[in-house]
Amino acid sequence: MADDLARVFVDTNVYIVGATLPGSPEDVILGWLNQSRIEVIISRELIEQVSRVARRLQGKDWSGEVLSLLWGLNI
Repeated sequence: MADDLARVFVDTNVYIVGATLPGSPEDVILGWLNQSRIEVIISRELIEQVSRVARRLQGKDWSGEVLSLLWGLNI
């Protein structure tokens, strides 16, 4: 049964809010995913959405930081 939960897809908002608000539930989720054995699934569309939203909120440099956070997860 545990193998059924081996993969997870995380919404764009979790990456954005988690990167913006340390200690938020979204940040806790990202920290948990980073230390778990669960595989995080990403898609090209997710990468584009995270990049676009992060760039709009705080600029292209921060967008790169958020994307590096995404790539740093167990994917």
